[in-house]
Amino acid sequence: MKKINLALLTLATLMGVSSTAVVFADDATSTGTLEITDGDVTLNSIDSLDFGSFQYNNSDISVLLKDSTNTTGKEAVHVTDTRANPTGWTVSGSTQDTGANLTINGVTLTSLSGAVFTKAADNENFGQQSLNIDKDSTNIALTKDQAKATAGKSITLNVDWTISKTVTKASDFN
Repeated sequence: MKKINLALLTLATLMGVSSTAVVFADDATSTGTLEITDGDVTLNSIDSLDFGSFQYNNSDISVLLKDSTNTTGKEAVHVTDTRANPTGWTVSGSTQDTGANLTINGVTLTSLSGAVFTKAADNENFGQQSLNIDKDSTNIALTKDQAKATAGKSITLNVDWTISKTVTKASDFN
């Protein structure tokens, strides 16, 4: 009987241990975070323009880019636009050089910056974009005096380029 009581006591003890309540931790939550930064629009390059050579003739000179035999036929502005919602962009040019008049895409460059290339909002083209230079409205022109002063030499005009994002107004209010 002692063996049975000892066995029952051992069994009761084990059941007491095994029947203790399991304690669960409080509920907890966590989050995963990813910040997605917007891209930007950058000006990569603008091809140089080679108008070739022209014989001095004691008069004003105007040479269209399309008449030059030194062009590749693919002169362009090259931009990268990696914005999620591109609003378009404008590339403006200016020059401090006064040895000739340089007109690109119909815009005569001066010391004041002028919009030469404009790209509208475009959600289809992500990344590298190019706009061709219009060879029919791009020329270099010299007055008779400028041509005489430059005869026998090459003339180079340095152009400063900037790119800006197109800003769209939300609405006009009365």
